[in-house]
Amino acid sequence: MLKTDMDIFPMRVRKESTIRGMLFIFFISLIIRTALMRGMISSGLMRKYSLEKLILELEKLHVVEDANGSMSELERTRKQKDILDALEKVSWW
Repeated sequence: MLKTDMDIFPMRVRKESTIRGMLFIFFISLIIRTALMRGMISSGLMRKYSLEKLILELEKLHVVEDANGSMSELERTRKQKDILDALEKVSWW
């Protein structure tokens, strides 16, 4: 999955520490991706969306920070609300 879906190779780096850092980030992203896929399958979202489409839809969410430091979310679309409601019901552990 790392090689095909995440397109990590070829790595054009020279330092061993850079390679280790990149592999660590790719490993963490693989764990997150797998957990999200399992959540999509258990919630039934996989029937409606691919992982890429789901991420693209959620990427449109906007959060604004005001002068007091409090965060507020701008209005969600219907698709975003359905996705987040379905993922909220998933038991992640």
